[in-house]
Amino acid sequence: GDKIYFTAPQFEQKGHATQFVNGTRSTTQGLLDLTKNETITLSNMSYDSNAQMVFDGTDDYAAIPYSSTDLDGDAIFSVEAIIKRTGTMSNGGIWGIGGDGTAAGINGYVYPSAPNKITIDLWGTATFHAGVDYPLNEYVHVTWVKTTTGFSTSTIIIYVNGVAYTGSNLTVMRGSSHTPNLNTSTSGKGIVIGRVGPATNLYYAPGEMPIFKVYNKALTASEVLQNYNAFKSRFA
Repeated sequence: GDKIYFTAPQFEQKGHATQFVNGTRSTTQGLLDLTKNETITLSNMSYDSNAQMVFDGTDDYAAIPYSSTDLDGDAIFSVEAIIKRTGTMSNGGIWGIGGDGTAAGINGYVYPSAPNKITIDLWGTATFHAGVDYPLNEYVHVTWVKTTTGFSTSTIIIYVNGVAYTGSNLTVMRGSSHTPNLNTSTSGKGIVIGRVGPATNLYYAPGEMPIFKVYNKALTASEVLQNYNAFKSRFA
């Protein structure tokens, strides 16, 4: 009969399948971002029975170095994510851009007095929420857009399933108008998911995030809606 030959087989040491590596796999080896420029470190992640990444809200996070400078200072950008909350979000955040410290990081921190609210935070300085909860055990499409310089309710838009919240639709938890000074290109800073900052060992949030994108531009309302419509049937 026919013969089948296997060359350089790879055996798993975990209870789930992971991607093939041609050679020796480092214990900290991760994935590449969509641009294939930055390595995402996954050594601090947990996984479900389907080998999908999950954040336990205690110590799980994925760090993404970012050597470019286009997100530094008072940058314009958008963050898009599909998120499923799996526990209480309070005093923690699901993503962060830039390092820790006043005005040096913008993140998805959820303020303790407004648990589970979809929020944006300028580290230690200003916090706004959309008045909408992350639904428990359900996927939601959220896009945070910083439309211009400065950090205020007039420069921030939070889209939840394509619906925009800005201006008077955002609730101010602290602060009102500030100037960010992000430091994403600084070594050890960059971008993180699962907690609010790359360097901090605090402020984690529980959940799943199958989609996470950062744009170095302000997405338009039509672009956000287009993206939501493209994803919503996949994460019903």
